[in-house]
Amino acid sequence: MIVDTMPSDEQLFVALQMMIKKRVPKFQVKYKDESKWQKFIGKLAFFNRKYMTKYTTTSYPKVFFPSRKFVEDNKFKAFKVLAHEYLHLLDRKKRAVIFELFYAAPQWLMIFSLLAFLAFWFSNWWLMALTSLIALGPWPAFGRASLEMRGYGMNIAINIWRHGSIKDDTRQDLVEKFTSWDYYKMWPFEKAVSEWISEYEQLVYNVDAIKTEETILDQSEAFQDVYELLTGIEHG
Repeated sequence: MIVDTMPSDEQLFVALQMMIKKRVPKFQVKYKDESKWQKFIGKLAFFNRKYMTKYTTTSYPKVFFPSRKFVEDNKFKAFKVLAHEYLHLLDRKKRAVIFELFYAAPQWLMIFSLLAFLAFWFSNWWLMALTSLIALGPWPAFGRASLEMRGYGMNIAINIWRHGSIKDDTRQDLVEKFTSWDYYKMWPFEKAVSEWISEYEQLVYNVDAIKTEETILDQSEAFQDVYELLTGIEHG
């Protein structure tokens, strides 16, 4: 559904921040180029050269945009990015540490390699601990992929609610995000990602269906809030 009268992009961005604040009281917007911690992470993220300039990151309860200029240059893009991160914030709030472990798997398993310092060199325990370093490789990460697909499901929903559909180049861009180094090749299966995208697209279209079992609005309060902002229709 597309409404004829829309709030300005600035109003959408501000209103969304207010909505997030109600559900996540300690929520704050921050900027990577002003954060020493994010600059450090940016150097560790050698596989994604766009981490500091193109990607926004949630570190609960804060959302780090690349810079103030990134937000000011395109307020609607900033709104869409923040809506994506809003979903991550609510998922993190509900699942706490489970969210972090699920998102970082399997790479976080490399911490067991530190046990090598407690074992005798070249013993079986020492070798077993070191094998944990294998987890650092760009292995398929179902947890991260499924959580990010929820996030990008928000991008899909906003495109449909604002423009009526998603373009083919947008669909291809989403596929590349999951299969490329941007997210450390988290789910390098193009067909599976394409199917996910189609499933989320259908869930969005189901909102306007006369009879349906499930819609995107059933997935999270974040979808409900953004839907209300973009359409003026209160869910339920």
